[in-house]
Amino acid sequence: MGVWRQEPLGLLNLQTGEYFDAFDLGFTEPTPLNTGPRLAPTNTINADATLSTPQVFERNQVNGRIIVPQSAFGQIRIRDNFVDASGGTYTSQKSVIEIHPNTGAEVIIENNNLKGTVGMIGISTRRFVALRNHIHHVEDAFRVSNVNGTGSALAAQILGNYLDELIMVTPDPYNSRTDNKTHSDVIQVEGGDGLQIIGNAIRAYITTDGTSNVNWVQNNDPWLPVEPGTADASPHPQALSGLMLTKAGGLADITNLLVRRNWFYGGEVGINGGSSSNATTTGIIDENRFDRTQWRALHTIDLDATATGLLTPAIDAADRNRYMDDGTGVNVRRNQ
Repeated sequence: MGVWRQEPLGLLNLQTGEYFDAFDLGFTEPTPLNTGPRLAPTNTINADATLSTPQVFERNQVNGRIIVPQSAFGQIRIRDNFVDASGGTYTSQKSVIEIHPNTGAEVIIENNNLKGTVGMIGISTRRFVALRNHIHHVEDAFRVSNVNGTGSALAAQILGNYLDELIMVTPDPYNSRTDNKTHSDVIQVEGGDGLQIIGNAIRAYITTDGTSNVNWVQNNDPWLPVEPGTADASPHPQALSGLMLTKAGGLADITNLLVRRNWFYGGEVGINGGSSSNATTTGIIDENRFDRTQWRALHTIDLDATATGLLTPAIDAADRNRYMDDGTGVNVRRNQ
C-alpha cells in the first residue's frame, strides 16, 4: 500500500511515485488545479530538447521547445514538465511540442504546463496522446492534421486538458488575413482521420497580460480590429474558435471525428465548421457543454449545410449538446 500524501492533483504514493485521484474524464472539468505538472522540476534545460529514443522525459524546466523527429521510435512519455518557449525568437510558425507527422514513436504527453509566444502552436501535428496538460499563451493550443504525412490516420487523442489564454495579435506575423488578426483557435483540425477530443476545458479567450493587442473588433464582416471606442465595434475578449474544422488544401478529409463531453467557453464561434471545404467531414459531436459568451451572437456551432456526416446522431438534438446555464439544446447554424 505504501504511504500516501495529499497533493494538489491527488494522492501521491511516496514509495512508488504513483498518483491516485478522482479525475473522471468527461465528467470532471479540467482546471489549472487538476492539470499540469504534479511535481516540481528537478532539472533545467536552457535549449530545445530533441527526443528520439524510448524514454520517460519528466520533471524538467525546459526553456525552449520539445521536438520529436521522424527518426524517433518506441514509446516516448513526456510528463510533469514545465516547457516555456516564450523566450525564443522565431521567423516561422513553430510548436512548443512538435511531433513529426511520420514519426514511428508512440508519444504520450501528460501533465505538462506548456507556454508559447506570438504565433506559436502548443502541440502539433499527429501521432500523440495528450492528457491533462495546461496549455496557454499560444495561437492554437493544438493544430492537428496529416500535413506532409503518409496516410490519413491522425492517431491522436486530446483528453482532459485545460486550454486557455490564447494570444491574438494584429497583424498576423505569418499569414495575410482579410480580418488582419491571428486566427487563434483552441483546437484546429486541418485534415485526417480518427481524432478524438474528449473531456477538455476549451476556453477560447485571449490573454489579458499585454501579449494580445486585439481589444476591440468591428461588429460586421470582416471583423477587423479597431481602436477602443470605435463606432459599430465591441470589446473583444474572445479568441476566434473553440474548435476550428477547416480542411486545408491537399490534405485528407476530416473523417471519423469524435468530440464528446467537453466544456466550451467563449470564442467568436464555439465550434466553427462553416466552410464549404468541410463538406465531407464525418464524425460525432455530442454531449458537450457550452456557455453563451460567443462573440458573434448565437454562433455556438456553425456547420456547412452539406456536412451530413455530422448529423448522425443529430448534432442539434436537445440531448446531444447543451448550454450550461439551463440545459437547453445549443443553437446550430447551417451554411449561414
